Amino acid sequence: MAIIMALAAPALVGVCGLSAETGYWFYLEKSAQKAADVAAYAGAVALRNGDSKDAAIAVALAEAALLGFEDPKSIIAAVTPPTTGPNQNARAMEVTIDFEVPRFFSGIFNNEEVRGDVRAVAAYDTPSNACLLALDIDDPAALTITGSADVTLLSCEVMSNSIAADAVLLSGSGDLLTDCVNAVGGVVVKVGGTDLTLTDCPAPRQNMARAPDPYASVPEPNLDGVPCSTVSKGAGTINVAAGAGGVKRFCGGLSLSGDYHFEPGVYVIDDGDFRINAGTMVTGDDVTFFFTDGAEARFNGTATIDIAAPTTGTYQGIAMMGDRSDTSAEHRFNGTANSKITGAIYTPASRLVFNGNFSGDDGCMQLVGSTIELVGNMHISTDCEGYGLKWAQVPGSVRMSE
Repeated sequence: MAIIMALAAPALVGVCGLSAETGYWFYLEKSAQKAADVAAYAGAVALRNGDSKDAAIAVALAEAALLGFEDPKSIIAAVTPPTTGPNQNARAMEVTIDFEVPRFFSGIFNNEEVRGDVRAVAAYDTPSNACLLALDIDDPAALTITGSADVTLLSCEVMSNSIAADAVLLSGSGDLLTDCVNAVGGVVVKVGGTDLTLTDCPAPRQNMARAPDPYASVPEPNLDGVPCSTVSKGAGTINVAAGAGGVKRFCGGLSLSGDYHFEPGVYVIDDGDFRINAGTMVTGDDVTFFFTDGAEARFNGTATIDIAAPTTGTYQGIAMMGDRSDTSAEHRFNGTANSKITGAIYTPASRLVFNGNFSGDDGCMQLVGSTIELVGNMHISTDCEGYGLKWAQVPGSVRMSE
């Protein structure tokens, strides 16, 4: 037995050595695959966040290096779009790692170099359109739908950039129909509250990336040399013109009673309230109202508003805009079932509260505010070609594809 064991020992040791070495090779392959997956995912996130191709590739390579795979022992390549496979598009990042596999016991029999290779592809979904966007990054209930609001959003979504646990709060006894509800933080649907119907996702999406401000590059009107003006009062419809410079400024607020038609132009409410009183009708095409110096909108519930934003030019798509420094302002909109604001209501620093019934021509209205509260009824659609709107883009989810 001793002689037999002595003769068999080298073979037994060899089998154990080769088994351990093979196991280590599999471990290296798993580690390389993990690094490729993480690197591809990080690169796809960078692409989704708007980084250039070169910047996204640099992010992917850096992630692979952090996990121990970098030159000269490994050959790492990151490319977008991928060169092969079903995801050859600009939303995908491909990472390949060619790595050295060291020999141990097997080197006794063969000293040829052994290398392994892995591949991973991550991609992000096509961004979707949001017609309600709350820009505040940390406010609780930054986007609230409450009361008996009946809100229908066709081919568009709800998005809150807040990190709060209740970044989107749905309560009350109303109804919300939309493609999807999204939040950087959390979404709270109170039991027995809003009846939520989602047509394009199985459940509200949480922990999302922030949606960029679609009107961040739009400048505020230059008021240098623009004098304060007033409006006439009298019977019949009163026409209000912006003047030769295209901008008219109302200081200390503007209170309307009667029928008013605003000609194309920019109308600045400087300080005070913009009041549309009971029974008043306000119409206008190619108009933008700008609120500054703490000015706030106060629209009466029995007033009728029918205005449309410009479809071209600097303020294309914007029917109402708030000063970016007016953080304490709050705009309250009440209206009849016939009220229409076609275009965006854009108040990046101030709060929007809708108590009345609103929509736009063909449902083309968009709300982008610091925070948004909906209490009344609303019908919005993004089938708005020709109206000049820039829809907020909800970042698509990133996932491993290959």
